[in-house]
Amino acid sequence: MTFSLTALDLVEGFRRGEVSPVEAAEDALAAIERVDGELNAFCLLDPEATLADARAAE
Repeated sequence: MTFSLTALDLVEGFRRGEVSPVEAAEDALAAIERVDGELNAFCLLDPEATLADARAAE
C-alpha cells in the first residue's frame, strides 16, 4: 500500500480504522528503502523498533 496522505488525513484514517499504524509504518519504511540509497537522508533507521512501536499503537 502506498499512502499519499497529509498528516491530518493519516490521523483521521487511524481514528476511522481505515489505516493502521503498521500499514503506515511499513509504507514509510518501503519509501525510505526505495529512495534513501540516492538521498542518504537517514543516518539511523531501525525498522524493527519502528514496527514494534506501530504494533503497540494499534
